[in-house]
Amino acid sequence: MSKVAVYIGTTNGPVRIERISNEPAPLTEVCKGRDIVALMPISEDYENFVRPGRPVERAFGPFSHPSFRMDVSGEIKSGQSWRLAVFVAHGLVRDSRLAHPGDDVDQVVWLTGRVNTDFQVETVGHIEEKLHASKDLFAECAAQGSKISIFLPAGDVTPEGGAVERVSTVFEILHKLGIGFNSAIDGTAIIPAERSAPACPEKKREAKKLLIAVGTVVALLAVSAWAGYTDQGQKFINTLSASAQPPMETPVKTVPRASARPLRPKPVQKTNAISTRQVAVRTPLISVYERRPPAGGTCADVQFSGKPAKEILIGDSKNGISEIKASHGLCGLNFAFVGDKAAGQFIGRLDVLTGRYVAQRGESRDIHFEGQGAFDIDLPRTMNDPFSYRLTLYRPSQSTGPIVTLSHTVAQGQ
Repeated sequence: MSKVAVYIGTTNGPVRIERISNEPAPLTEVCKGRDIVALMPISEDYENFVRPGRPVERAFGPFSHPSFRMDVSGEIKSGQSWRLAVFVAHGLVRDSRLAHPGDDVDQVVWLTGRVNTDFQVETVGHIEEKLHASKDLFAECAAQGSKISIFLPAGDVTPEGGAVERVSTVFEILHKLGIGFNSAIDGTAIIPAERSAPACPEKKREAKKLLIAVGTVVALLAVSAWAGYTDQGQKFINTLSASAQPPMETPVKTVPRASARPLRPKPVQKTNAISTRQVAVRTPLISVYERRPPAGGTCADVQFSGKPAKEILIGDSKNGISEIKASHGLCGLNFAFVGDKAAGQFIGRLDVLTGRYVAQRGESRDIHFEGQGAFDIDLPRTMNDPFSYRLTLYRPSQSTGPIVTLSHTVAQGQ
């Protein structure tokens, strides 16, 4: 059976997914190599990505155990562009085809992109930087004659030519690599992912010159192995070589048109959960939802058996939120953060002031996102102290303080 090595494309270089194991441990973690210290904040984001009802479980589950351990070759400090590679790696694990360190590798795949609940591949940006940071890996594959496949979001600005696969849904990759998945979800992604707003001519010219000046060598290395398998690849290399031009001495920055369409697709209601959520807005906002059991279920079903919770909006940073009690049937909370995707990356933070939630790892928890981000927490059945917390939405580079803040308390009570 063919073994496939999976690399996450990052701006700091390629990160290999070395091993994924389904474990009976209470926590899902991402570790560098075989270390015992989990990497943060990706461990929390990964835990949310693989839990029941999320894309990985729906495509490749059910799993024997509720938790996973993923070993990677390097740190991943921010963003969610790792999702596409991790999703594909889980599919390969299901087929026993993910190459571990020391295995003979039949094929290398390099991916970057986000995966949403409808299995669409969303844009991530910084494609040229990620390709450039992986030039040594591409050169090594070329020298060894290894087959390499590069998968990028169709909505991102990518190198022209046939060297890469531009994909809109995960199913395109799964079919391409021959990865099995639960057939019931094959028709889920029927809503085409929205493409990025067309760049103005000046921006296109600038991007093309940057790609030719910095990325031509990278592209040649990246596709040299691939070119050995098809005539189309060799033609693409010839085209890049013939069109090479010297770089601009002083790059000219351009401003996107104010009328350009937002980059994020319209929010889609989850199809596998019972929810009373309203359509998310695009202005900065923090919302809090109660998580209660579905009809005929219990909190144990939600927290341990993977049944989707019923989510009920109880307040937000615009209209306020009142104190609630930890009454019977309150399984936990969901925190949803909304920012303007066109403004780049945001961070949503939870600071615990009093009390604790289930499997709490520290006093603070962050989520990095563009557009929208969310995560759940489970509350204990018996609370010794009120659970008070503060939610903050801010930009990583912003020094003037948070954009939005919301404080709330879940009181003791039956």
